[in-house]
Amino acid sequence: LWDKSASGSHEVRGKTLGIIGYGNIGSQLSVLAEALGMRVLQTDPPLARQTGDPRFRPLDDLLAADFLTFHTPLTRQGSDATYHLADEALLRRLRDDAVVINTARGPVVANEPLRVSLAEGWLGGAVLDVWEHEPLVDLDLLDRADLGTPHIAGYSFNGKVAATAMIYHAACEFLGVEPSWSPVGALPQPPVPSLDLDCSGQTDEEVIRTA
Repeated sequence: LWDKSASGSHEVRGKTLGIIGYGNIGSQLSVLAEALGMRVLQTDPPLARQTGDPRFRPLDDLLAADFLTFHTPLTRQGSDATYHLADEALLRRLRDDAVVINTARGPVVANEPLRVSLAEGWLGGAVLDVWEHEPLVDLDLLDRADLGTPHIAGYSFNGKVAATAMIYHAACEFLGVEPSWSPVGALPQPPVPSLDLDCSGQTDEEVIRTA
């Protein structure tokens, strides 16, 4: 459920999600969103050229989405540059109730016009895990965001273990050494091994909220 303090919550089922960048995160998000009954549109110009897959739409086709989420690298040059990809001109083309989500890199979404759009009400909301000029966060933008987090993905214990494993395997491949270490034993048991929920009479979204 998308919970807006001013209007209460509403279902995401039937809403349109525009995913910009269809790599590891974007593709996993697509599967989850479709499982919740969302209409998903994707754009990824490099992948579109490489694969010719018709699922990849022009960016303009995503601008009428209810939610627009960014999962791109930060690049400043070339035809696929993503620096300030969401600039004032793009933000003004979105619906006035649209929600922008950026968990990619801060400068992919220009923070000043985003702040203005939220302040002046020509955008519905924002969810941000990344910020321009980190660690100097625009506190007014943080205050106006529906959810703001401190670029935390790599700081979780699981994230550090995963990064260690990636470095280890890359080093083994470079040195021609057969990997012998596994991160499985490095992970502690979760404090809550499982959740038992009564799902009777609840939608998928309500079960997720309960969990």
